[in-house]
Order: sequence, then structure tokens, then C-alpha cells
Amino acid sequence: MATHEDSFEERNMGDNAIDQADFRMQQHLRANGYVENATEKQIKDHNLAGSYSKIGVDPKDGFVPNFWLVSEVLVLPDYIVYPQQSDWTYLCEVKGTNKLKQEDFAKLLEMQERSEVVNDKSPNIKLEVGLYYFPNPSTNKIGKYIPYSTIEEQWNDIDEYKQFPEKDWTGKTKYYKEMPWTI
Repeated sequence: MATHEDSFEERNMGDNAIDQADFRMQQHLRANGYVENATEKQIKDHNLAGSYSKIGVDPKDGFVPNFWLVSEVLVLPDYIVYPQQSDWTYLCEVKGTNKLKQEDFAKLLEMQERSEVVNDKSPNIKLEVGLYYFPNPSTNKIGKYIPYSTIEEQWNDIDEYKQFPEKDWTGKTKYYKEMPWTI
């Protein structure tokens, strides 16, 4: 098991190369009839539940040197999920822990604010920001979707910030809150 004392490569390559929460997300989507990168025509013609696309920057899948720096510029969800029977498109982060970093909450907030602007302009199709939580993903296949509104309310109800032992790329402390998520 990798720890904060291991190098970036040790934490994300070799034996640790599979992001278990991400693996569970893909299992969940496929098991529920979603097909990666399916078009609207394919969804209708084959009566698929919907389409999904993995687009977020991920050090374990599609590694790029200095991805941690690039991720400071991009504001992308881990997944876009488009259900066939809905006017909503979901912008989803995927988490395998209830420790929500301050920077991850800020990213969710930014996506939410941008989505609200789009939703005000879009008469038919709406965007929703949220996350899928897969606790103990190496042994647990069950996940739960949590919309941004719930995350924000829970975040604001928790006063205590905790600190990860490792620092961010600038040497600053990484803060998080333990979220009250259950399955």
C-alpha cells in the first residue's frame, strides 16, 4: 500500500497503477447499461441507458509528466454522464475516500458556478455537478451519487479542517474535511 512518504511514481505506477474508485465507477456505469462515448444516435438505436466519457486528468490512467501542474489550469470532471431518459447531463468526480480536499471542493464549486451560468441560458438541457463515492473500492463495488448541493451543505456544516501529512506541489499544507458519506 502506497503512503505519502512514497514518491509520485511509487504512489501511481506499478502495483498502484489502478485507481480502484475509478475502476468501480466504470464497472457501475457498464453494469447499468452505459456505453463509453456512445452517440445520441447509438443510444437511441440500441436502447442504451446512456453514454459516459472519462475526461478528467488522472495520474494513473493516461499519465502525462507534470499532470499535477496541468490540473491546476484545467477544470474538468472525472466523468461526463449522459442518461438517455433525462434532460440532465452529469459532471461527476469520483472518490474512494470521504476525505474531501479543500482544492477538490473548490473545483466542484467552480464547476457548479459555471454550470449555473449554462443552465440559466439553456432552455432544455441542464448540467448537474456531483460525485460518486465508492468507499473501500478495492473490496466494495457499491457506490453512491452525491449532488453538489448536498456536498456544499455538508461541507459548510463541518468546521474542522484536517491536514494530510504530505504537502502540495508548492509546499503548502493540504487541508481536507471528513465528509459524512455513507452507502
